[in-house]
Amino acid sequence: MTHTLTYIEETRKHHDKLEKVARRGVRKGIKSAIDAGLYITYAKNGKIIREYPDGHLEITGEIEGLPMNVSEDARFTLS
Repeated sequence: MTHTLTYIEETRKHHDKLEKVARRGVRKGIKSAIDAGLYITYAKNGKIIREYPDGHLEITGEIEGLPMNVSEDARFTLS
């Protein structure tokens, strides 16, 4: 049986699976970028950080409005 992503997202018993798949995908993407000599960008402690393959970090910005409280059943739309 094939399920759509929406089904998996909305079925609590599948959240662990979705988290594992997302985590694995992120790790592979980070490794691929670094192996290709590219930087990665992430947020940590309210700052936007660019990390280069040689390990040096550059703060490129800050995230306003933190901490952000989000209800458990909140929905977001990416555009």
